[in-house]
Amino acid sequence: MENNKKIGRIAGVFLFLMMAAGLPGVMYRGLGSSMLENQDLLKFIVDSSGEMRLSIFLSVSAGIMGTIFSVIVYKVLKQHSTITATLFLGLWLIQVAISLVGDVSHYVMLETAQYLNDTNQSTQDFLPFAALGIKGYIGSHFLGLLFFSGSFVLIHSQFLRFELLPKWISIWGMLATGTVFTVTWLQIFDQDVSFYFYQQNGIFMLSFTAFMLIKGFSNTETENS
Repeated sequence: MENNKKIGRIAGVFLFLMMAAGLPGVMYRGLGSSMLENQDLLKFIVDSSGEMRLSIFLSVSAGIMGTIFSVIVYKVLKQHSTITATLFLGLWLIQVAISLVGDVSHYVMLETAQYLNDTNQSTQDFLPFAALGIKGYIGSHFLGLLFFSGSFVLIHSQFLRFELLPKWISIWGMLATGTVFTVTWLQIFDQDVSFYFYQQNGIFMLSFTAFMLIKGFSNTETENS
């Protein structure tokens, strides 16, 4: 059997890189529905273009790091269950694809804003493009969160099942990401939820990443199916 402790630490490195790129990527995004009420929206977008382009770069980078993490986890889970490993990888790739749609929507909006600004168009001409870009990003963000949290609930249930991680962190992982999955559905159905439900998952992800970097996975007997 391959050394799962070492493989787990490598997975932890890419998980850390994913978070290191993803968190500032969200911070620099600067998008929200309230922006559509801004009378100087076109100028605001152009002035914020540098930060927003950086957020897109960081988001794509986080997607790449996360995909490498998911491939490593796939290799470990495949030792025990090919079906579960394949399902996890599939869910993760769908999440990355959905997130990429949001990044493309944002990028198209930025390029449109730059073009209209260079040709001295009005904010009113830009509003439909801005609405498409902003709403496209927000929609893909929430849909991506569903697949992200769902895939994490799945792998932590399997980490628990195959004793790849201690019970406490596997159970914590299912509860933390399961909460994100639930409240994201509530958000999609226009229900107000506290940001705490997302913050608690951030605490878990930091703890999980630190654990993976230090401990990795446990070496257990394979039981492939």
